[in-house]
Amino acid sequence: MLHSRHLNKGTTWRPNDLTDMVYLSCAAGYADFVVCEKHMRDPLQHGLKRLGRSAQVYRQLTDAVVAIEEALEASPVASRPAQ
Repeated sequence: MLHSRHLNKGTTWRPNDLTDMVYLSCAAGYADFVVCEKHMRDPLQHGLKRLGRSAQVYRQLTDAVVAIEEALEASPVASRPAQ
């Protein structure tokens, strides 16, 4: 993610970008769903794809909530009755 943003000549760096990239990229490796700012989404998504990770990346929390609800409804564990 850092490499991708660094090589992009059109990148405008903001004060907290480096910190965001370090923690966001670490967390995305363990998450199924990630919500981040627009300028972080594309490099993160490309990196996840390149590494074969299946995390879904969203720009808005409401979109992620819908995707999480759909995943929970489709999950075989969620449809089992409690014992």
